[in-house]
Amino acid sequence: MGILSTALLLTGVAGIALASTSSAQHPVIGDKPARELLNSDLLALPDRERQSWVNGAVNMAAQVVAKDRPETAGCLLNWFIKGGDGQIKLAEIMEQYPSKQATSTVYAVATMACDDL
Repeated sequence: MGILSTALLLTGVAGIALASTSSAQHPVIGDKPARELLNSDLLALPDRERQSWVNGAVNMAAQVVAKDRPETAGCLLNWFIKGGDGQIKLAEIMEQYPSKQATSTVYAVATMACDDL
């Protein structure tokens, strides 16, 4: 697993940990680890939770590559946050492939936008 894939996985772990209380399971995804989250799991989340998870994953990816490839980090941020079609494209792909892993989907769609990921 590459650094970027690991960062996306850790983002999912952190996001899910924050979304749940210390002893209660998340009401939608239960106690499923981030590496097992499917697109359908994220699509079942309320919009704000899903957007928070995906925004965190993309921002983490940008931070991971920023030191050695600042232009790639900029590409990710422009594609997803600053007016690009990233949010729309990612939602479309998640809906099209609900049984695929969410972290893999974020990475795959990001590589379509930013070739040098």
